Amino acid sequence: MLTTVNFKPYQYKPLDRDRREIRLIQFTADDGVASSDDNPIRCTTTIASLDNLPKYFALLYVWGDNKKDHAILLDDQVLNITRNLTTVLQNLSFRGEYIWIDTICINQDDDVEKSWQVQAMKQIFQDAFKVLVWLGAEDEDIHNALGALDKIADDETLFDAEKLKNEGILCFKPDQLLDCIANFPPTGWLLRALKKIFEHALFH
Repeated sequence: MLTTVNFKPYQYKPLDRDRREIRLIQFTADDGVASSDDNPIRCTTTIASLDNLPKYFALLYVWGDNKKDHAILLDDQVLNITRNLTTVLQNLSFRGEYIWIDTICINQDDDVEKSWQVQAMKQIFQDAFKVLVWLGAEDEDIHNALGALDKIADDETLFDAEKLKNEGILCFKPDQLLDCIANFPPTGWLLRALKKIFEHALFH
């Protein structure tokens, strides 16, 4: 774990609630990987208004143990984070993109800020270019299941064409979709894999 001998503890700059500000972070290295305390994850913060946001990603993951026994360098200051978040950052490459991560971008020690930032989370996720969902280390079943869902999503016969035409809503035909999932070769495999996904702690 990084010590504060060479770096000061991170100090959050206040956000302007009237301007509906949020924080975004950006990794300064070529990738988001830190192999040791001598090579920590480094990133910078940007404050932006919800009314004028740059392209950014939002991260959704399981917090896990709240013990913050790992650290990153944020604006050249030490910010302690959890083991789970460290694992996520070590496995996903963000290379210069803006990203919103709740435990970093919200000052967890400021209850007032936390309250109104949590209220803004719906818009934060809606406005993100993409929402990245971390389900843990590589799992072959989950990886294959997500690939299969991509193929299913390309099957136009599963969509309700009338709803799309009249209301502009992309909606699956539930019976046909369930049949497709249940019978996806080999039969029953995809259904079991999806069950595994939705039993993940992220969805509870």
